[in-house]
Amino acid sequence: LRLVEERYEEAEARRKQLEKQ
Repeated sequence: LRLVEERYEEAEARRKQLEKQ
């Protein structure tokens, strides 16, 4: 389950970067 949480955090960070662009 940790792997899912880590992937979720990475996806949120990528979405934040996309919104910042």
